[in-house]
Amino acid sequence: MHLPPTPGKRASLEIYPPVGGANPYLIMSYQPTYRNARNLTGGLTLMMSFADVPKDRVPETRDDPGIYTNAVIYVGFMLYDDYTFAHATSKQERIASLVNALDAVWERYFRWAILAELDSKIEALISAGKTPTGAQISEIYLKLLRDYYGADQPSAVDEVFSAEWTTFSIPFLSYEYQVWPAAMAAAAEMKAKLNSGDVNGSASTELMGRSDNDRTYQLLLPVGIDMAAQAPYQALMRRTNRQLDELERLINTR
Repeated sequence: MHLPPTPGKRASLEIYPPVGGANPYLIMSYQPTYRNARNLTGGLTLMMSFADVPKDRVPETRDDPGIYTNAVIYVGFMLYDDYTFAHATSKQERIASLVNALDAVWERYFRWAILAELDSKIEALISAGKTPTGAQISEIYLKLLRDYYGADQPSAVDEVFSAEWTTFSIPFLSYEYQVWPAAMAAAAEMKAKLNSGDVNGSASTELMGRSDNDRTYQLLLPVGIDMAAQAPYQALMRRTNRQLDELERLINTR
């Protein structure tokens, strides 16, 4: 690992798989914050998964495994969030842990589900020869926000958020953000299996380089996780709802 913050080092977390018999490698600018500590835990979880790759195999990392490998990182996030909540020594610490956990789900699941739908609507317009202006995209985005967050009360989402889509750089550069919601859902089902003592929970984080196919769907099927079914997404919703219920209970408790 290389953790010290240094000039020119990006703030993101990067984990590289073993190649040619080398060890996996993690690089990040570590700062003593909740987010950085959780990122490090996720990175270490994936490093342990990479360390289990048989020495004669190089894991496929070109496209689809971005779902599987991010899912393993997110399992580490969930382990960290649950640990900090369980070991919190005050109401304020428990609330902070839940807020951070819920924010991670919004940041990696709900936000990009909305952006994927925005992409779909814009592509449909372009295909029909009706390329939208920036103002029209903002109008579409605002309607999506209100559909998702305030369908019964549109005014709950202020018009100022209509231009928020312009602040997300990744959709302008690639489609990689579309793997993150699926990865978060897969992680939730892995974590649920771990919580229930299901041996497939731990097995699901140790699959890369163990078969001729390193694509997420085929990787996870043998351990009972079907990404084409509802179960992973329902697992994430159950986890999110539990955390929301607990957060509301704490806020309303003196």
